[in-house]
Amino acid sequence: MFSGCMGLTMITIPDSVTNIGEGAFYGCSGLTNVLIGNNVNTIGITSFEDCGKLTTIVIPNSVTTIRDYAFAYCVGLTNMIFPKQCYQHWCQHFLRLHGVD
Repeated sequence: MFSGCMGLTMITIPDSVTNIGEGAFYGCSGLTNVLIGNNVNTIGITSFEDCGKLTTIVIPNSVTTIRDYAFAYCVGLTNMIFPKQCYQHWCQHFLRLHGVD
């Protein structure tokens, strides 16, 4: 979709979106801020991979699935806010991948 769009710095995913597809924002190296709509339920594989300037992500309660490598190599990602169903296996695995226990 926007994969490799280096000039993209901020995105707002509207409430009308339910799925962020595979590799949708892969390699958007200038991306710093993402607002995810309240009806998104799946964040696809490699959706935000290699978005090195992304610092904060707020994942709404509607999200039930985060696919593998969704935020891989987001080296600037320091603030992550997860929905309460974070105790599920997928979220625990995601946190371990980023060095959070």
